[in-house]
Amino acid sequence: MALRRTAVGKGFRMDSAQFDMRVRELFGRTSRRSAALWLGALGSTPLLGREFASAKKKRGKKKPLCLDGQTVYASSKKRKKLIKQGAAPGACCVPACNGSTCGGNDGCGGTCGCGEGAVCNEGTCTACTVKCTGTPLGCGSQLTQALLDGGQIVLCPGRYAGNFDIAKDTTLIGAGAGSDPTSNTILDAQGRGPVLGALSGRTISLRGLRITGGDGGQGGGMVVLSDDDVRVNDCAFVGNKAARGGGILSSGALRVTNTLFDRNEATSSGGGLAIPVADQSFIADCMFTGNTAALYGGGLYARETLLTVTGTEMRGNRAERGGGVAVDGGFVSVDSATTITNNTATVLGGGVARFSGTFNQNGATISGNTAVTQPNCAGVTCT
Repeated sequence: MALRRTAVGKGFRMDSAQFDMRVRELFGRTSRRSAALWLGALGSTPLLGREFASAKKKRGKKKPLCLDGQTVYASSKKRKKLIKQGAAPGACCVPACNGSTCGGNDGCGGTCGCGEGAVCNEGTCTACTVKCTGTPLGCGSQLTQALLDGGQIVLCPGRYAGNFDIAKDTTLIGAGAGSDPTSNTILDAQGRGPVLGALSGRTISLRGLRITGGDGGQGGGMVVLSDDDVRVNDCAFVGNKAARGGGILSSGALRVTNTLFDRNEATSSGGGLAIPVADQSFIADCMFTGNTAALYGGGLYARETLLTVTGTEMRGNRAERGGGVAVDGGFVSVDSATTITNNTATVLGGGVARFSGTFNQNGATISGNTAVTQPNCAGVTCT
């Protein structure tokens, strides 16, 4: 009777002749003993791939969370507890910002900003000239001192209280025009005269500033004189008061872009902006909302001036005549991207009141305004 021996592993049996034949087929001259040891090890040791798959399967039961800036993996029960503690579902996103450029997408759904002591200036992080670290009056004193030298002045976030005179050519750059002083730059006259004034013949640029609390006879937020050349970008004039030009009174060369005029007041004309007798001015991509004038031009008053308005919204302003716009001489042109809607005049011209001069509509939307007579226009044809 032929002997039967266990060759390898439990349940795997063959006689010695069969085993020898398989060894010669598989291993050539390898001995029966060596082959048995090799096959035994193969049968008793888990493969590396099986270990990896098992670990992956085990980890796959846990899902990623972002906790305090770190990605952690947690089971369903623990996830609920961590989410209550402030964790966010999904892995943490690492912003792709280099600290020197700003304003672009950070790759995590936000915007690249700048570190402490710098503000974003046209895509570049620029060190502050003035850091507002004390009281509003203290910060205002620092700004007043910096204005004596003129040039480029970069203002860190904060509230700067005072009335600021610009005696030299100056570029003022702030951190933003919002209402939070921890992240924006706010110039606040606190009801004690106009916020900004300039000597005649100055070249001035304003960017990223919120100008508020002005209360002056002429130009609550800012006064621009006849020989001044002023450019205003990405600013906000909010809650200023004056007889003329609650936000700005300008008799010089004025260019205003992407700026908000909100809740400014005039006891005479130009609740948001008054431009009396100026050579040429431009308003582009701005918004005039909630401004009031006791007499003319709740949003805008233009007298004997050459004014071009593009891509601008005038909404919810109020005056006796010309709730949105009042034109008294000169030439005022708007474009098809401009809307003058939902303004109110207590007498005439809810949208536009033209007393003299030319108002060129160019397809602008003028509708939904209210007045006792001529709600949408006076002296021009409106659609």
